[in-house]
This record gives sequence, C-alpha cells and structure tokens, in this order.
Amino acid sequence: MEWARRRGGRIVAWVVDLDATGRNFQRKIMGAIERVERREALGIAVWRYSRFGRDRVGNAINLARLEAIGGRLESATEPVDATTAIGRFQRGMILEFGAFESDRTGEQWKEVHEHRLKALLPSGGRPRFGYVWYPRRVPDPSAPAGFRLQEERYEPDPDTAPYVASCYTQYIEGKGAVDLSKQLNAASLRTMLGGVWRQDSLLRYLDSGFAAGLLRVRDDCNCPKAGNGRTYKSCGHWRYFRGAHTPVIAYGSGRDPDEVWQEYRARRVSVARTPIRARPSAVAHDTTGLPRCQRCRGAMGGHGKRTDVFWRCARHDAGGDCEGVTGTGSEFDRIVLEFLQDVADDVDELPATEPNAPAIEPSVEQELGELRIEHAGLQDALSRLIVDYAKNPQRYPTDAYDKARQDLESDRDKLAARIAELGGDGELEAEEDTPPTREEIRPLIVGMLPEWKTFGTVQRNLILKQIIRCIRVYPRPSRYETEAEVIPVWAPLDDGKWGR
Repeated sequence: MEWARRRGGRIVAWVVDLDATGRNFQRKIMGAIERVERREALGIAVWRYSRFGRDRVGNAINLARLEAIGGRLESATEPVDATTAIGRFQRGMILEFGAFESDRTGEQWKEVHEHRLKALLPSGGRPRFGYVWYPRRVPDPSAPAGFRLQEERYEPDPDTAPYVASCYTQYIEGKGAVDLSKQLNAASLRTMLGGVWRQDSLLRYLDSGFAAGLLRVRDDCNCPKAGNGRTYKSCGHWRYFRGAHTPVIAYGSGRDPDEVWQEYRARRVSVARTPIRARPSAVAHDTTGLPRCQRCRGAMGGHGKRTDVFWRCARHDAGGDCEGVTGTGSEFDRIVLEFLQDVADDVDELPATEPNAPAIEPSVEQELGELRIEHAGLQDALSRLIVDYAKNPQRYPTDAYDKARQDLESDRDKLAARIAELGGDGELEAEEDTPPTREEIRPLIVGMLPEWKTFGTVQRNLILKQIIRCIRVYPRPSRYETEAEVIPVWAPLDDGKWGR
C-alpha cells in the first residue's frame, strides 16, 4: 500500500502465491499477466523481482509478453527505472541473481539427496505410511543445542503395516484402488499429510515400492522437462534398488516380499493395458472386455442386465463406418465353457509319463535366469553387509566381517564366471512379454472348472483374461444364432490386432 501511495497508483487485486516455487510459471502470476493483457490493469508490482520468477527462460518470455502490450513490472523494495538502459540492466542483474540463488540451492539439495540415497534412505526424510520414522534430529530440552542426534531409520508400524500388506494382496486379487482407499478411510486411517485416501494418492504410494523395501530414483532420460528443469510426473523411467528399511508388503503373511512386489507390478501392467470399461470396477459380466467385432476388430459393448446381455459393436453404435455384429451373453458363456472343457479334456487324454522316462535337461536360458537371480541376491546381501558394518561395527568380532565379505564376493565371482561361460552377463535382463503356452495354461483350466460356479463375476473375468485373448464375433447366420470363436492367448498373432 505504501508503494502505491508513493507512485500514485491503485491496487486492483492482490495475488497471493504462498509456498509456491519460483522455478516455474505454473502459478497465479500467469493470471495477473492475463489481466494486464485484458487491459484490466496497467502492470504488476511484486515485493521483490525474484517473486516474479527464478527461471531465466520463463522470466524472459513472460516479461516480454507483459511489455509487448505496454504493461510494467515493478518491485516495491527494489526501486529501478526500467524505462532507461541502466534500469533495465539493473533489473536483469537482479533477476539473474535470483536464478543463480535458485540454481545454487537446487545443487545443494541434489547433494543432500545423493548423500541420503547412498545411506539407503529415501531422498526426503519424512514419515511413511506403514512405518514408524525415527528422524536424525530429535528435540531434547536437556541437550545443549535443544536437540540430540540419532540414527535415522524406518521400522514397521504394527498398527498400520497390516493395512499396507492387505492393500497389496487385495489389489493383486482384483480389487480396485477406489475400494481400497474407501477401506482405509473407513478404518479412520489418513495419509501422512492428514488427508483422506484417494485412488491417485494410494496408487502413488503403492507404486513407490517403499513398502517392498525399495527406493526409487529417476535415471537420466530424454523425457520432456518442465519449466524448472525437473522431469514431468508422467515420466516412468524409474530405477528401484534395495533400501535399509524392512519390507512390510507381506507383513504377517510369511510370503517373500519380492514375489509379492512382482505380482503387484504385473497386475499394474495388466490393468494399464485393459480399457477402463473392462477393468474390474466396471466388470458386470463374465466376458467383459473379450468380445471383438469380426468386421472392424473393435471392442463390443454389453447392453442389458445380467440375465442375458446383448453385445453390439461399439464402433457401429457410435455411428462409425462398421456394419457391426451382435451376440448374446448366454451364447458367449456357452461357447467359452465348451472351449474350456475341450482344453481340459485334452489333459485327461494325455498319455501318462513313463516311470523310466529320461529327465529333461534345463535349457541354457533357464540356467542363465536362475544364475542371474542368485547373482543378484548375493550382490544385495553384500551391499547389506557393508552398510550394516558401517553403521554397527561393534556387532562383528575380529576378522568376522572380512571373512563374511570375502565369502560373499567369492561366491558372487564364481556365479559371474559361470554366467560368462554360458554367454550371458551378471545383470538381470528384462523378461520378454511372451504369451503362455497351451501346456502352461491347461493346469489352470483343469483346476478351476469344477469350482467355476463358485467364483464371482470379477474372479471369472480375471481368469478368462489369463486364458482368452478375445472372442471373435462373426455376423449372425440367422436371427436366433450367434457365431463366435474363442482366440486363446497362445494363438499366433499373425492375423492382425485381435484382442488386448
């Protein structure tokens, strides 16, 4: 107000951007610039020029945009006459110094994050759901500085860790994130910021892998950057590695945490590949997401209740150029069950294995995979040993640490040599997304057919999607007949994009 009185101006609106970073222009300041462009104001006054922005490119672009329509940018505490050459030079130096301070602070935080990650701690020290956080600094009135230092660590919280494990287990079994967030809220559990759980916040937490004992960082990639140089959240180039905290993903179940984590990741990939209308939360029928139009190879939508659904080509319904096909849900169910029964009968007809049949030797690829997994386990064990010795050297008697480390390194090097002999390397390779074979699927079909009617709709749909790629629906031979063909997951993909 004092600045306005000195300048003889009038403030038409206050723009408050508390706790907002100046390293980008995704802030309310953009609304103020738009008001100047609409001639609702003559310019923008800030407390300091650094409040306008600390990004060099953003400052130049938005300042040019403001001045192109005759607007002004002024500082209440830094009197500069930007109408003169020396004034523009001073303002430019002030803005550049603000960007420098931002860059220097960013580099310091980067060093802090790297130091924490080397100590196998998350880059940001804060409470985590499912854990009790013991921070580095603890208030202590009796200490000379008012606080004392301790070893920072995360330990499982017996009150909330079971809920974390339950969320992972239920999601793997087919329950959606919306239902899981409702369960947490119904149990009066809140996020670490005190908010209610939502689908997006729960999935962010589960995807982080922290509950699986993992930490994650982004590797250098060529993904587009935001105005502040940081990678957009949509970038998926994450690298996971083992942290110092105990996993709670399988808390109380006795299962291997790594196995549960891999099942969760596979489920996330499967859901991402499934259209929204075909996901478990939208599943209303056993064959939801499976019928495909033979004419356009597009999806089909079910209409009606559970009694007998009428399926129509979605593209035809939307007014597209497809003539469309139709079918009834009862006919699809009959065709699917006949297909499953045929595959199961093939199992019963297989000849029994001869008692003296020679054992099948494992393939080189199979042995390489097993060796790589064992090699990675030894490397993780060696890393944990080194970290534990650095933190608690008193736990190890004389020469015990050196002997344990030498044994682990020796076993690891032997495995690496064997892997090299087989033509591989010591790193785990990404598994190819190859479909299962008919022989691999047969036991699943044989085991679930007798219990088929006891499963719910969502469970039957999930099972079918592991067996069937799609149901190819042909034009009706007559008004009362449905013609369709089941395309299993082991069928070749050489006839176009059928199914998911």
